[in-house]
Amino acid sequence: MEDTITCSDNKDDEADVALSLFDLPWEDVLFRNVLPFLPLPTLFKFRTVCKTAKELITNYFSQTKSLNLCQVAFRMTSSAFHIMTDNNFSLEMIVMRNAKDWLSNELFLPLINNSQRLIKVDLTNCQTVNNVCLQALSGTCKNLKELYLRDCHWVSVEGVKAVSLNCKNLEKLDLTGCWEVNDNALVVIAIYSQKLKYLSVAKIYGLTDHAISSLAKSSKSLAHLNVQGCWRLSDDSIRDLAEYSRTLKVLQVRECRDITECSLARLRIQQVKLDVRPPPHLRNLNPNLNVQI
Repeated sequence: MEDTITCSDNKDDEADVALSLFDLPWEDVLFRNVLPFLPLPTLFKFRTVCKTAKELITNYFSQTKSLNLCQVAFRMTSSAFHIMTDNNFSLEMIVMRNAKDWLSNELFLPLINNSQRLIKVDLTNCQTVNNVCLQALSGTCKNLKELYLRDCHWVSVEGVKAVSLNCKNLEKLDLTGCWEVNDNALVVIAIYSQKLKYLSVAKIYGLTDHAISSLAKSSKSLAHLNVQGCWRLSDDSIRDLAEYSRTLKVLQVRECRDITECSLARLRIQQVKLDVRPPPHLRNLNPNLNVQI
């Protein structure tokens, strides 16, 4: 059994080996059904076993369509990042969540420029890049569908506008905690991101009713809106959501102190899921209203 997974670079040993791991089809078997299920540290350790193993992992990194670093974000190095990304032109998904210390514009920009096929990018809590990367992303990745920028406090109004103007297929956008974003940015999103289904602008304390009313009146596909903690919002914009946003299915308004049952009642009638419980007298009349998200 041990001989079936032997690693050897010596051709004289090949006659003694019935089947090597490297005899399996690389692209059709190993790249699709084996290597994607191994942790990154394991791949890097295997890479050091022999020359053939190094070649295998190098080829895999150059062809993989998905790069998820969130489990190793605190241990990643720039050299490891180069090994994984320098020769890859096929990436469709990048998850860099919590890459706080090592990620930089210098590292990330070449990857963006090589990745025109990107569909999903997750930069949640990445504090050491800036809007230069966001501008490059919007200019290069025209087919982007999902962008997660939660707690990226560096995100600017101009960066958000660039994404909305250039990425016409955007369906999910998370701007939670992006404090610099304002009403003007939301108006641009409402007008140009017509395929947007999910939007989170939670904890952006400067947003007003003007932004949400613009979304309600202009956005044609929005199904899930999160405005938790946006304390400047009031019943006025929520009434507009109930009036104009026919596709809305989920609304999160917790910690919005001026949003009351006066505006939420109509959304409940429209069977929009809310994250705040209805008043007791309504719960008694209709137990189904107790359902929360």
